[in-house]
Amino acid sequence: MIYLIKRATGKLENNDTSKSRENQEKGKKQKKSERPWNIVLDVKENATNDEIKAAYKRKIVSYHPDKLSSLGDEYRALAEEDSKEINKAYQEIKEQRGF
Repeated sequence: MIYLIKRATGKLENNDTSKSRENQEKGKKQKKSERPWNIVLDVKENATNDEIKAAYKRKIVSYHPDKLSSLGDEYRALAEEDSKEINKAYQEIKEQRGF
């Protein structure tokens, strides 16, 4: 949630993420929806189905728009965008692995 707040206020700095400046610039050019499912869900590519499900639940709870509605419309919109990306990544891996 702290990441979401910093992103919304424009106060996300280099030391707030583990990405280098070059990777940050590359990430800006790449649409969020193009990020690999394992990056979105914050798991390894060889994670088990149970690990993926747990990661999905953890992420979706953190970014659910209704949970952040008290923070204002801007935060809710960012949370909604992130929730859609998380759901898309989860659906993608579910289809690939058939669970």
